[in-house]
Amino acid sequence: MPDNNLTLENINEVLEEIKKSIQIKSLDDIICKKGYYITADGRVFNSNTNKWRKLNHNNPNNPNHKYPELIISLGYGLITKHYRVNRLVAHAFLSDYSDEKEVHHIDKNTFNNNVSNLKCLTKEEHKKIHNTYCPHCGKSLISPIGESLIT
Repeated sequence: MPDNNLTLENINEVLEEIKKSIQIKSLDDIICKKGYYITADGRVFNSNTNKWRKLNHNNPNNPNHKYPELIISLGYGLITKHYRVNRLVAHAFLSDYSDEKEVHHIDKNTFNNNVSNLKCLTKEEHKKIHNTYCPHCGKSLISPIGESLIT
């Protein structure tokens, strides 16, 4: 078992112990930035700073956000890119992930990004599960804050 004090000398040993005790995968190939790891429950670790990264909520007032969810913001110099945590977990742990598919939260809790709660679906499959679009006009039946517009 590694020493409890985290140092540059023992970081790799500590990471190996973490990998044995929890499911964790590198994000190197997913986000093209070295030193980031994601767990099967959606936590992000930066091995460059030896810290767990804070997850943020997306902006519910932004019309591009259909529902509340967790995001991680990673900086590249002056540029910051935002990643949806559910998609990072699915990409790292689900064998049927593809960018064209949607990531469904089985328990409908968009903050529960555990891999056991995620499933990759086509857009049509996802619509059938949620039935959140009007069959006549295709408009969303869910308000921007996640409440049903059906009474």
